[in-house]
Amino acid sequence: MLCPRCDFQGAIYKARVVDLNLVLHICDECEACWKEGEVVNLSNFKDLSTFLEKRGLDYSDAKIEILEEMQD
Repeated sequence: MLCPRCDFQGAIYKARVVDLNLVLHICDECEACWKEGEVVNLSNFKDLSTFLEKRGLDYSDAKIEILEEMQD
């Protein structure tokens, strides 16, 4: 699946934020993210750094495991 935020330049991966035990879909180009179960579209993305900071994590300290590339 390609990312609608960055004009389909990046691939979207399913990843787990270990520190939060939370699964997200994250663009490898622009770092837009969506919670698992959300529809991936331009109107509802969140910036990964902002998303993590609101939950008390700094992007550079967060442990993120890539689980799989999302399919269309």
